[in-house]
Order: sequence, then structure tokens, then C-alpha cells
Amino acid sequence: MAGGATIYDVADLAGVSPATVSRVLKRSCLIGEEARGKVLRAARKVGYAPKRVRRQRDRSILNVKLILPRHESGLKRLFYDFSELVDGLREGLAPCEMNLMTEVARRGFDPFPHKKGGDIDAFVFAFQRPAERVVREIRERGASLVVLNRALRGVPHVSCDNRDGMRQLARHLAERGVRGGVLFLGYQGIEDVFAERLAGFVEGAWECEIRFDPDRQVICFRSPEEVGRAEIERVLREKITTIICVNDVLAAVVLQKLQALGVAVPGEVKITGFDDSPVRSLLCPELTTVSMPVAGLAREAGKQLQAVLVDQEDFPASVLLGGRLLPGGTT
Repeated sequence: MAGGATIYDVADLAGVSPATVSRVLKRSCLIGEEARGKVLRAARKVGYAPKRVRRQRDRSILNVKLILPRHESGLKRLFYDFSELVDGLREGLAPCEMNLMTEVARRGFDPFPHKKGGDIDAFVFAFQRPAERVVREIRERGASLVVLNRALRGVPHVSCDNRDGMRQLARHLAERGVRGGVLFLGYQGIEDVFAERLAGFVEGAWECEIRFDPDRQVICFRSPEEVGRAEIERVLREKITTIICVNDVLAAVVLQKLQALGVAVPGEVKITGFDDSPVRSLLCPELTTVSMPVAGLAREAGKQLQAVLVDQEDFPASVLLGGRLLPGGTT
């Protein structure tokens, strides 16, 4: 029967109506989990292969759920612009229309909390990695998913080229005469980004002959708020002249602590960030950073989802977008 199986064969084996089979294959939320599982098992057993039908772009309305990271700290919310994220998704999916739902990821997150809440075509996880359980459930329901600026094996993702961005920063600092006295700061909860950016700076420092030992010149805090007066006094005591922060949020905290102690920036200590976050516009002097193209990441994710959902193409495993060095007054 394999190769020529129909929905009627699936219905007979599952003991349900052809209409129920059709609803399951269209990922309708009106079908219960028991019936859905019965139909999917029967479809696999008879070798049913649904026909891949292309939608028309200008007539398609895609239901997309955007999952945002949960931050207890108000400061961490300033590392990206929500409007750039939404606008980028809409541009990437155009000319398809998008019904956008947003939700904050919480412990025990359920991607399909409401049985009658409508069908979700795709999930976009912004700046976080979904749990394996969540990925499995989304795929079992036949929806697509993509992760922004985080890596998870087997899950398509669109990321900023963190390593290249840090190499750009290293070259910039070398041009400003930096040869040593460097400290790299990060914090927990963004381990994959921290590791990539640190690796990029190590590469850039080596290329530019900046003395830097990642075993001795790196500090990882529990959160940006953990940076205290004692840590800044250590910087002054050990004659650190350049601080590389994993992102703009942490750089903003360090800059304020230095200024409170009367340290001249960039005269005594240079500081860099990463992401070109909204917080950058609040700082004086303006922070030297690297742009994380939030709109670009979302736009590329939208384009790839459109290719999968409308044109029936495959989503590439990984897409990297370059950031751009933005020199500021802190270097």
C-alpha cells in the first residue's frame, strides 16, 4: 500500500472518518490528542505521504507565535527593540500576511495551551533555546520553528556572527593603541553567546597582537546587577585599561560604576559592548559596540519560514548575519 495510500486508508486503519484524518493532517486544534495520535500512527503504518501543495504568497495568511525571553531584571529587557523584531518578521514574510501572537516563555511553557486557540503555522523563539520537550511537541503537531541568535542542535536558527563582531572590536582597539591590560566580562544565562563572543575576541586579540589570557582575564557574573564597587576597584588596582563587555547591558552597568568612582572613560579605561541595544542611547559617552541586526535576524527568519510554509522548501540548519562595528566615545 506504501506510496499509493490515501486518507481513506488511514481513516480505515485508525477507525475515524476521512474528515478527521484531513483535520489532523492540517494540524487543526479541534482534534483531541488521542485521535491525533491514532491518525498519525496509522498514516505512518500505511506509508501515507501528503501531497505538497504550494500556497499562493499574496493570498496566504500565516499564524506565527513569537516567544519572547522572560527577564526578571528590567535592565535585561533593554538589550533589543521589540518593534524591530516584529517589523523584521512582517517584512520577511511579505507578501504573505501574518497573524502574530506573542508570549513570554515561562517554566513549563506549553506551545499549544488552548485546544480551540487556532492553528499555529510557525514558532519563532527570540534570544532563547526552547526545551527539547517543546521542540518535540511542535514538530509532532506539524508546525515549523526557528530560533533567533541561539543555537540548538537539530533546530534551524538565524544568528548574529558573534565571533566576527568581536574580531572587529579587537581590530578597532588595536588601532586605538590597545596592546594589553584587557578584561573580558560576561554573566550567566547567555552561555552560548558568551562563549562565541569570547572565542571571537581571543581570535581577534591574537591576530592584532593584543596580550590576552582567557584563563586569567575573564570574569563571569551571575547577572549584570552583580557588578559592584569591589569589582570596579579591582579593575583600578590591577591597572586594567580596557574592558570588553559581552553586551551593551553589562557595559552600561560598568560605565556607570566607573563614572561614580570618578574614572575617566576613555581616558583611563576604555569600554566596549555588543548588540547596539536601546540602552546605548542612554549612555554618555556613547558606547562603542557592534550591531546585532535584530530586524535582519527576524527578516531572515520570516523569509525562511515563508520558503518552508509557502514554497515547500527546506529551512537551512543555520544562517549567520554579520554585525557592524559602531565606534563610540568610550574608546
